Formats: sequence, C-alpha cells, structure tokens
Amino acid sequence: MTAELSEKEVQSFTSWKLDILDAISCDPSLQDVDARVAFRLMQHINARTRDANPSIERLAAQLGCHRDTVRRSLDRMSDPTGSCLWLFRQRGSRTETYRYSFIADRWSSVIDGKIDREDRAREASNERRLSRLEVAPKQPREMAAVQSRDVAALQSYEVAGVQPKHLPENYLKITPSDSCSDDGEILHSYSSDQISDESNMPLPKPGSAIEADAMIDAICEGLPVNTSTRDLLLRFLNKGILTPNMAINLTAPAKEARGEAA
Repeated sequence: MTAELSEKEVQSFTSWKLDILDAISCDPSLQDVDARVAFRLMQHINARTRDANPSIERLAAQLGCHRDTVRRSLDRMSDPTGSCLWLFRQRGSRTETYRYSFIADRWSSVIDGKIDREDRAREASNERRLSRLEVAPKQPREMAAVQSRDVAALQSYEVAGVQPKHLPENYLKITPSDSCSDDGEILHSYSSDQISDESNMPLPKPGSAIEADAMIDAICEGLPVNTSTRDLLLRFLNKGILTPNMAINLTAPAKEARGEAA
C-alpha cells in the first residue's frame, strides 16, 4: 500500500492519522473503551481510501474484550444524534461488514474545546497566584519577638593570703615554681614572713641511722616519749618534712605528762 503512494501522500496520511488520534485522546465525551476501539480501528484504515472494514470479532480479539462491548462502542461513535460522533459507517447489504471512516469535522471541534480548556485553566492558575500575592502583603506572617538573654557578668574572686583554718599546715618544701612568678611575687598562700620562719623550715635529713637516733634524742630532750611518737618523729625526719614546730607539737603530750608527774 505504501509503495503505491508517493512520499508526500504518506506524510499527509500520517499527519492526518496522528491528528485524529490526538483529538480522540482529548475528547471528554468518549469512554475509555471508545478511545481504545477508535485507536485499533485507525490501525486498519486504508491510506488511500481512508476507510476500514474490520470485523467486530477481530477488533474484540485484538482488544481482549467481548464482541458486544466493541459493537456498543462502535454504535456510540457512529450515532448521528449522539454526543460522540466520530465515525461514519455504511455497508452495501446486511450480510456485508461495515466500512468505517473518521469524521474530520469532529476533529476541529474537539481540538477547539481542548484549547479552550487549557486557556481557562491557565487563567485560573494566574488568578490564584495573583490572589496569593495580593493577600501576602496585607497579612504579614507574625513572628515571635526574639528576646535577647543577658549573660551574667563574670565575677572575679580574690584569693585570700591567709591559710584557711580548716586545712592543716603545709610542711612540704616550697619549690621555685611554686614560690616565684615572672614579677617575683610569691604565689604560695603563705606569706614571706611565714616562709622565713625557721620553726617552719624542715630539719636536715640524717645521713645514717645513728645520726637519726641522735637527732631524735636531742628533740625528745629526755622526755618520756612513747615508742609510737618516736617512730613518727623518725619517719618524718627521714622523709625530710619534720619541722621544729611539728616536733614541739608531737612531744607536747610528753612534756605535759612530765609536768604533772613533778
């Protein structure tokens, strides 16, 4: 068929065929089955005569539905008094099959309706957008006021130079890193007068056990010091942390006991 037609005729038929199918897909008066039947019928149209005469049974087999469904659909699209007139059909006798041809006038009216619906939808969309733009400045969105939180002022606490009463006296040696800063000020909690007091300076560590015993005897001065106190004095002396004040405090009970005995 296409070999007998010129290229221009084939292009004209293809363009006409696509226009008809485009209009059928946009026709709101057609049912879904009508659009399917019309599409299958178009596949049987002769390019030269632009008509087709397939049997109802063949169309039903291609669509996978009952022949009565195809027949009712063809009747609707061929009814001159109906609202979905797309087909013109005729036959020479009651024993022959119908020959169907598409009505081109229907195409123009359906396409005009599609364009009109598109224009109305576009106008409605523009109106909705304009109405939103007009309402937005009149009704500004309310936002909660942001409250700035005041940051509490940092308080500087001065460190007292007096030794706290609830802490024991510190008998450890003061190292240069503890006692001196860049400007020569003493960083330790003790004052310079306290550090210079010889009574708070640790006694020298003994070189031997005999020397340690001799130093303990000199500290006790013949006092009735018990063994546990003497061991404690000896331990502090060997560690290099025993000061004269510590020795006086540790031997004070022995002095009191001797005074009472006298």
